[in-house]
Amino acid sequence: MAIVGSIVGSITRAIPATIPDLPRPHGAGGGGGGSGAPTFDLVINDLTSVGSITRTDGPGDNAGIWFNPDGTQMYIMGINGLQEINQYNLSTAWDITSAGATPDVAVTVSPPTSESASSIRCITFSHDGNNVFILGNLADRVRHFTTTAGAWDISSGLTGVSNSLDLTGAGIRPYHISFNYDGSAMYLLDAVNNEVNKFPLTGDPWDILTRGTLVQVSLAGITTNPEGGYMTPDERYFIIKDGARSYALVEMLTPGDLTTLSDLHSTNVDFPATTNGLHFFVKTDDGSKVYCGNQDNTVSQATT
Repeated sequence: MAIVGSIVGSITRAIPATIPDLPRPHGAGGGGGGSGAPTFDLVINDLTSVGSITRTDGPGDNAGIWFNPDGTQMYIMGINGLQEINQYNLSTAWDITSAGATPDVAVTVSPPTSESASSIRCITFSHDGNNVFILGNLADRVRHFTTTAGAWDISSGLTGVSNSLDLTGAGIRPYHISFNYDGSAMYLLDAVNNEVNKFPLTGDPWDILTRGTLVQVSLAGITTNPEGGYMTPDERYFIIKDGARSYALVEMLTPGDLTTLSDLHSTNVDFPATTNGLHFFVKTDDGSKVYCGNQDNTVSQATT
C-alpha cells in the first residue's frame, strides 16, 4: 500500500485461507502464521493510481475499507459524525469506480464503551466475513460484533458480542487492529508508544476476550507514528503508515513471531493523493491492487 515508490529486489508473500475463495497455503493458521508455497508475489516497484471515489452519502473519515473474497462487495466504514458501515456492490470486481452513487446497504454501529465518534481509529472485518471490530484510542478499547445475517451480510445489522475490551492495563494505545486468517491471533498498532502488539487468542476464533501472553515489539528505527496499516493474513508482512505519507513494509521472518520483525523498505509516497490515508487493504488473491480509505470522504485504489 502506499508502501512504496520502489522496492529493490523481490518480495514474495503468502496469503492463506480456507476463507471462501481463498487458497490456504501449507502451515497456515494456529496463530503461528502461514508457511509453505506462496500464492503470489507482491513486488511493488511502483504504485500507479487507477481511480478514486468521493462519497456524498455517509460519514467522512473512512477508517476502514474491506472487500469480500471475490471483490464484488466493498465495505467502507465512516466515523465522522456517525459510525456507519456502507456496503457497495461492484459491477466490476475489485474496481471501486464501478460502485454506485449510494451504498447498497448501510448499517450504524455503536462505539466501544467510553469511546466517541472522534476517537474511533479503525474498523476491521474478520477474514471470514462474520466479525467486525471497532477500535478507539480515547479509552483504548475494542468492541466486537458479528454479522447478524451471516458472512459478508450486513443487511440485518450487527450483533454485539463484547461491549468492549479495555487495553489500558496492557499499556496499549491502539490505532489499528489486524487478525491472522483463522482468528487465532490479534495484532494492534500503537501510535503513541510506537509499538506493534500481538495477543494469541486462546479461546474460540476471533474471541478477543480470551487472550494469551502479550508480545510487544518496538518500531523504533522503522516508523515513529504507526497510525494505520494492513497485515497479510498469513502473519508474514505488515504495511504500516505514519500520520503523514511515510510508509514501511516489514516482514516477520518467522511468520507470526513478532520478535523476528525486519524492516524491508521505508519510503514516502504520494498515495493517496488527496489527503492522509487511514486504512489499507490488499487484493488478496494476487496482490495486484491496494486500496486506501482517507480522512476525507474519498477512497483510492492503485495497481502494484
